[in-house]
Amino acid sequence: MCLRRVLSIHWTQKVTNEHIRNIAGQPSLIKTIRRRKWSYLGHVMCMDDSRIPKFTFFWLPEGTHFRRRPKNTLRRTYSNDLPHLHASIQPEWEDTVASARIRDD
Repeated sequence: MCLRRVLSIHWTQKVTNEHIRNIAGQPSLIKTIRRRKWSYLGHVMCMDDSRIPKFTFFWLPEGTHFRRRPKNTLRRTYSNDLPHLHASIQPEWEDTVASARIRDD
């Protein structure tokens, strides 16, 4: 909405939000969140093993959630994002950790 006002695009004009972001040079929100999330993972991987944030990434809960749905952990969240970032890498946790360590600061 704000970009439409800045670029003087009226709501009656049929212009997609993606086109407006391209004109303004703004990345999509999903890409920004993924980039920040992977940056955080890189910081956590550099921490000592005794720190709580690093412990949560290696924690594997037992059991299932309601209706046999697997529990969603931070580890699974990062593994699910991996195919969107690197199409050639299989979503395995070791590959996820390796991708987090190879990050641009």
